[in-house]
Amino acid sequence: MSVLLVRIDDRLIHGQVSVGWATHLRPDLILVLDDEVAADNWENDLVCAACPDSVRARVMRIAEGSRFLSDEAPSADRIVVLLRGTKQARLMLDGGFRPQSINIGGLHHHEGSRSLLPFVYLDSSEVADLRYLADHGVGLSAQDLPGNRSVDLVPLLPDPVR
Repeated sequence: MSVLLVRIDDRLIHGQVSVGWATHLRPDLILVLDDEVAADNWENDLVCAACPDSVRARVMRIAEGSRFLSDEAPSADRIVVLLRGTKQARLMLDGGFRPQSINIGGLHHHEGSRSLLPFVYLDSSEVADLRYLADHGVGLSAQDLPGNRSVDLVPLLPDPVR
């Protein structure tokens, strides 16, 4: 197995992923790790329908997906992993799958958030989650599309509130 990209994007599979990243990386599988989507057949079908025809899509609960990525994924698969938010990324790490890096591709404005970049808005709990990931050796970058510049997020994270 080769994990090509682990990406946090609150929209999960959408145009930037299905056209931009899938065309660029040519994965065999787009794996969505999300407990809510995994529990809702309609939402699961909707998310998978946005995947390009040339790529398999699968939705798993975060704990199940962490085990799959750590132990069970077929060795030949080229995988893109998608997570809805920083909380899900932290749960994935705590579940046993430790990626070298995570791409933050889209966390949009929501209550209590501040703009870090035009496509990355973070609230205090998301900053804490990202610091936790970085403290555990996970590289963090922001990049919306493969042709755009990648930005190291760690030096941009606000200091924790004490």
